[in-house]
Amino acid sequence: MPELLLSVDRVVPHADADGLAAGALALRARREGTDAAVLLGRRETPFGPDAPLPPGSVAVLDWACGASSVLAQSVRAKPPYLPA
Repeated sequence: MPELLLSVDRVVPHADADGLAAGALALRARREGTDAAVLLGRRETPFGPDAPLPPGSVAVLDWACGASSVLAQSVRAKPPYLPA
C-alpha cells in the first residue's frame, strides 16, 4: 500500500478532521508540503467525469470510508515511515 501512495501524482484528502489527518500522514510519507494536497470545496467530490481534479493520478483519502477501519489498517500495517 505505501508504494501506491508514493506513486500517485497528488493526494486528495476529505476535508474533515480524519481526512485531513490522513492527508497529513500521506504528505509526510511523500515528503511534501501541504500545498501538494488537493482540497476540494463544499459539495465537490473527487468522483465522476467532471471532478475538479488536476491531471494525473490521485490518491483519494478518507472519502466514504470509516475512520475506525483506516486506523485499524494503519495500526496493523505499522508503516516504516511513521515514528515508533
